[in-house]
Amino acid sequence: MYKKIISIALCAAIGICMCACSDSDSSGSSSSSSAAASSESELSAQDILEKAASETMTEKAFFSDEKFQNNINKLYGIDADKLEDGGIVYGNSGSADEISVLKLKDDSSAKKVLEARVEYRATQFQNYKPSEMPKIDAAQIFEEGGYWFLIIADDPDPIHQTIDDMM
Repeated sequence: MYKKIISIALCAAIGICMCACSDSDSSGSSSSSSAAASSESELSAQDILEKAASETMTEKAFFSDEKFQNNINKLYGIDADKLEDGGIVYGNSGSADEISVLKLKDDSSAKKVLEARVEYRATQFQNYKPSEMPKIDAAQIFEEGGYWFLIIADDPDPIHQTIDDMM
């Protein structure tokens, strides 16, 4: 009888420990997954652009703006319904400076869209203001946190670092 009570108590204790460890592990991994997902979803293209834009990039258009929605095709050669989020900040007065942020529904085409944007900017500036061509030629295109970025600037590295730090 004594052995039976100890066996039952031991089985119960093991069962409780297993449940406690199992709940702790799954909630821990689930909360870290949730934290990663929420940090990705908390930042919008507008949030990113407002923090990353340099002083020379004074013109802005964001996904929620009618101006941006109406010009998506002109800016990126895609239809508005292909985009989940996006925005652009750019310089005025003949500057090629720009940061574009896109989150496409079909992520596989985002890099191509931004490469085409760089080619378009090059055709705009090669005869108009050739002095801007070095920054266009050194444009950076990269993906971070589900967003695709294009940076055209005199010194894109600090902007890239700011984006990395946010993501």
